[in-house]
Amino acid sequence: AFLQYETAYGKMHMGFYDGAKIISNWCKDYFRTIKEDTMRLYVGHSLGGALAFASHAGFDRRSYAAVTFGAPRVVDSKFYLQSNFNHTRVRNCNDIVTRVPFKSFNYSHHGDLVYLDFNGNMKSKIGIFDGMKARFRAWKKKQIFDGFYDHSIEQYSKKLSKNIKQINNTKI
Repeated sequence: AFLQYETAYGKMHMGFYDGAKIISNWCKDYFRTIKEDTMRLYVGHSLGGALAFASHAGFDRRSYAAVTFGAPRVVDSKFYLQSNFNHTRVRNCNDIVTRVPFKSFNYSHHGDLVYLDFNGNMKSKIGIFDGMKARFRAWKKKQIFDGFYDHSIEQYSKKLSKNIKQINNTKI
């Protein structure tokens, strides 16, 4: 498949794999300096989210958590995830980055989805017409490229801040 590297767990995007190796090595050195039972959390937006996921999924297989915001697809659909793998991926409505690399190149998302609809409501699924409805509403507001607009970390922050009580009650 297109630009994929075969790991022990399945195929991963080559660029994210190379970046994750660097991140993982840094994390191993850093985590040696702190107490072993300390919770470790990988967090990132966009490319940072892809690297957080890849570092957690490909190298650091212990019971840590990864939370990604607007991250692209990183691995193939057959990528093996352990039962202790805790990944929450947050997608803001029509965020364009969450749709690349394309599924036709055998890339897939993994983890629990938190979908932020056009109004900022948190959902666990994307409604069949939600993206089209949101795109139409965005065009009415003169947000022509809503996929890029929805990718900004400011939009994620704005919508997530509306849901702070619900976030505090989730497993993240």
